[in-house]
Amino acid sequence: MTHALLALAPQLSIYVISFLICTVWWMGHHVFIHDLDRVDSRLLWLNCMFLMWIAILPFPTGLLGHHPRQPVAIVLYGAICAIVCLFFTVMRWYASFRGRLMKRTISEMKLRRDLRISLCFPFLYLAAAAVGFFYPVPGLFSYAAIPAFYTLSRLVKHETAASPANP
Repeated sequence: MTHALLALAPQLSIYVISFLICTVWWMGHHVFIHDLDRVDSRLLWLNCMFLMWIAILPFPTGLLGHHPRQPVAIVLYGAICAIVCLFFTVMRWYASFRGRLMKRTISEMKLRRDLRISLCFPFLYLAAAAVGFFYPVPGLFSYAAIPAFYTLSRLVKHETAASPANP
């Protein structure tokens, strides 16, 4: 039984990585929704496209879990993650600038900064996919590093915001 469980380690690892990636998307979406003043039909359609690509993620997750060292599986996983991030970025851009749907109390500087941060993530997933195509194990670690980086940056940001010097 121990050997059988150890044989499942790649599938479990990929599942955990996917869960953490989805958690980051959920957290980012939650903050984004909180910052909205109102919604319109275009934003709802963009949001549905964002959710559709998230709903597709179990397919490349399963494929990658069964074939963790196959370059095509690694690239497909990263491509889907990049598309999800791209739709989130488009949704953020639309709500912030084209549709003017964000709360008016949020500065244009903050909206632009948040958009720039969102733009980084599709490139991070594509870079991880490129690494994984040539070096599968480092590519998988790159996928795991993305939600870890996001989480650490949010924790540091939260601690900085909560410190007495930054009330």
